[in-house]
Parts: sequence; C-alpha cells; structure tokens
Amino acid sequence: MSNWDYIRFGANCTGRGLNVTGTGNPLTRVGVIESYLSSNDIPVYLEEGIWEIGQVNVGGEAQQALYTDTRVNVYSVSYEITEGTAPSYIVWVNGTSPTYIGNVQNIQDIGNTNGVRLDSGPGNIIVQSVTDSYSRVQNSIQVSDTLVEPCWYFGDSSDIDAFGSSGTDYLRALASAGTGNG
Repeated sequence: MSNWDYIRFGANCTGRGLNVTGTGNPLTRVGVIESYLSSNDIPVYLEEGIWEIGQVNVGGEAQQALYTDTRVNVYSVSYEITEGTAPSYIVWVNGTSPTYIGNVQNIQDIGNTNGVRLDSGPGNIIVQSVTDSYSRVQNSIQVSDTLVEPCWYFGDSSDIDAFGSSGTDYLRALASAGTGNG
C-alpha cells in the first residue's frame, strides 16, 4: 500500500500525468492530484490497481480529468480548463471494476462537454453528482454501451443519455425514485 498526500503536474508538463498501466498495484491512496498539463492529454489514467483519491483538480488544456478501467474511489473532481477545446466528457469509466465517483464539478466556460461516460460493458459504478457553474455540461451521465452490472446515479433520470445502450435498465437514477436507464 502507498499513500501520497499531494501530486501536481505543472503547466509545462506534457503527456499523461499519472499513467498507471501494467500488472497490478496494491491499494494506493492519494489526497489531491492537481494538473495543469499543457499537452491536451489525460492527467489521471488508471488501468491497474486499487485507488482511493480525495480530489482531482484540473486546469490548463487537459482533455478530460480522469480515465479509469480499474477499481477506484474518487471523491471529488474539479474541472476548470482555461484554454483549448472542451472534451466530450470529463470522466471516462470503462469496464466493470467497482467504481465510485463523488462530485464532478464543471467550472469551465469553454465549449460544451458531458460529465461522466460509462463505456465497455460498464457495471458496479456509483456516480454521486455532476454540478455545472456555466451550463456547459450537456448530459451528466452518458451510457455508451450496454450495462452488464447495476449502476447508480444520485441525480435525475433526465441527466442521463443512454445513446449506445440496449435498455437493460441497470442504471438507476435515484433522484427519480430509482427510475432505470441504460
């Protein structure tokens, strides 16, 4: 197990910030990840391990804040890019590893984006909330593939775009009394 209090990627950094691929990692806890990448790349890219992250703060030209295809708990994502093109989504969750995404907060006023994308047979995912300061988030949740395990979103069913799903009804919008989507 490893613990990191604070990780920062400055404005002159290029490429992915925290890029974890390979064959397994133990539990890693990170307090805050702060990124101001100037390369239009993903600051937090996780394919291996078990992660617990308190806060991800993203500014600069980052494409999206977080990509995960592994077990992760992220309690807060603050998204405040200052230049470049807004990404299609802020957080991309791939696969069926148990995942918790707390509050995703959009503070950018550049283009339009979506909050969280669920992709590649997603399941076992909880998304707490997506908030937006500039009315730039089109859909809080995008479901681009058929859900294979139950998922929960604490917002309203109208926040969900299940464009690629086959209607398996596995995503529950809890603010809509558990209305199923996706």
